[in-house]
Amino acid sequence: MTLLIAHAGCEGTMNGSLESLHAAVNSGADAIEVDLQYHMGGIIYAHDLDENRPHDGCVLLDQILDLIEPTSVILACDIKTAAAFFPVLDRLKQRNMDERVIFSGNVPIQPFQARSYRYCINLEFIHNLEEGQVLCEEDLPQLIAFYNEHRSETLAGFNINYRWLTPKVVQRLMDADIGLWTWTVDDPDAMQWLLTSGISGITTNRIVAAIALAENMRQKSGYRTTAG
Repeated sequence: MTLLIAHAGCEGTMNGSLESLHAAVNSGADAIEVDLQYHMGGIIYAHDLDENRPHDGCVLLDQILDLIEPTSVILACDIKTAAAFFPVLDRLKQRNMDERVIFSGNVPIQPFQARSYRYCINLEFIHNLEEGQVLCEEDLPQLIAFYNEHRSETLAGFNINYRWLTPKVVQRLMDADIGLWTWTVDDPDAMQWLLTSGISGITTNRIVAAIALAENMRQKSGYRTTAG
């Protein structure tokens, strides 16, 4: 089943705002993406970091957790600065929420270690593509070998720009038992293709439309997502 993930700043809200979190929770999304930075000794919700900006006015990690904790929503933490990872993980463990998180971004890759959280490897960290290029089938043996080298129960898959993918590449990676978590999918045709493919997760700004599309597909063909 494909997780439908509300992108930070979904439905026209400001990225890094409480409004965006409330919009995501109220949408019925399976998961909410939050961009997390380590800044001035704390963890803030922000895609871009202003080194001179104090914490005043920033949404802090505990505010996010206070909102998410009473719900069943999964937290998709995109770690923007490496220094944020362990403080975020420690706080999640303190609140018994580490089993409800999927990490991406600057996350340590440590194979075969038991953990309570899941994480994705950002494909752009290990494979470079120029603007407008897509993955070729010739690229896949190396990527699959890299994934298998780090495969573990908590490695959820590759986090990838959906524009890098083709139907053949998606099928090859899924045949290799590699989860695909795509961003940021706002085009309805791309949403439908990826939902039909059965990938692991779709992150979108248009979460309401994505949920409606998935429900319509479910009613027509028996397709299921987590949200459905």
